[in-house]
Amino acid sequence: MKVGQVSFAAGEISPLLHARVDLAKYRTGLAELVNMIVLPQGGVTRRAGLQRIGLTLGVGEVRLIPFEYNTTDSVMLEFGANNLRIWCKTSSGYSPVGSVITTPYSVSEAKDLRYVQSGNVMFLTHRNHKPMMLRRNSLTSWTLEELPFRNGPFISGEEWSSGTKLKLEGAGRTRTVKSDGKNVFSSGLVGTLLQVEYAVESKMFSLESALSPDKAISQIFEVKGTMNITTAGDWQGVVTVDRSADGGVTWITVRQYVRRDTASQGQWDFTLSETEDGVLYMVTAQHITVETEAEPKYTVTSTSFSTSAYSPTYATAYAASQSSDDNWVYNSDKTTRRSTDGSTLQWHVLRNGEYVWQTITPDYLAGEYGWTPPSS
Repeated sequence: MKVGQVSFAAGEISPLLHARVDLAKYRTGLAELVNMIVLPQGGVTRRAGLQRIGLTLGVGEVRLIPFEYNTTDSVMLEFGANNLRIWCKTSSGYSPVGSVITTPYSVSEAKDLRYVQSGNVMFLTHRNHKPMMLRRNSLTSWTLEELPFRNGPFISGEEWSSGTKLKLEGAGRTRTVKSDGKNVFSSGLVGTLLQVEYAVESKMFSLESALSPDKAISQIFEVKGTMNITTAGDWQGVVTVDRSADGGVTWITVRQYVRRDTASQGQWDFTLSETEDGVLYMVTAQHITVETEAEPKYTVTSTSFSTSAYSPTYATAYAASQSSDDNWVYNSDKTTRRSTDGSTLQWHVLRNGEYVWQTITPDYLAGEYGWTPPSS
């Protein structure tokens, strides 16, 4: 007895499965389906007809790619011979909008384009060209540009030029890379992103803890890379690491170590990695006395890589008007203060075991931290 097929939900199946009568999809699949559309319910229906809406730009084939910005705003991209037009439905019918955009793709290359859309941006790739980015600024304004790579991908130096030594010259954010070999750099590398890895001398400081309720505060330093913090000594207390991403205006505690029992709790050995630019860090250390024992001070040692000079932004912003006397206005925990006439700014620092008020001046910052004030 021949049983009719009641569902076509699997659609066309591969010829390699035509003998797999044991599969569930075989009983709902089709060997070939032409000019029909499979419905979710399992049935099929004729495809919709086509409508002539206009002529392509130039002669020859084109590649059509849909671009759906939202459920009520979608267009069709027409890729022709080194050109792109955007078709959209208007009140008078379908028509191109905006200007014709020049592309690097020939007609044959347009057929092999791979694409993916995210919001108002479509990324286009082809093996013969650099990745491109098509951006929808508005319905009538579109831009096509090369995809800007910020961090790779990179090929290894061995693959690029084995045995070549590179020399890095200059200072600051502008450097010159020179090679000891010939034909390493060419005009074809103009605009290429290079990754240069080199060792940076580490910067280390040690901070001696202060007796509660006071706390020892480290210098403020910038980190991009790896920072390691360790403690030493027989102590009970707290070590805190604070982070600021806005130049020292606001601080967030990223890690805190509380040591209450020296028998069960060891020293602190903490490592963090920072990937963002311009991020400041600050370490505070505080210890407590236990009954009649001697004051158990401890030291915090920090080694940070790719550090840069201290910026006075933190001290200026932190000296908010919380308390004052006849000559000075202090912040809430009296770690910074400024004179009432606004001419002097100081911060409380630990010097030879004692806290002193240090005036923050360009000369002091230059000598202590290598900081140079910006030109006016």
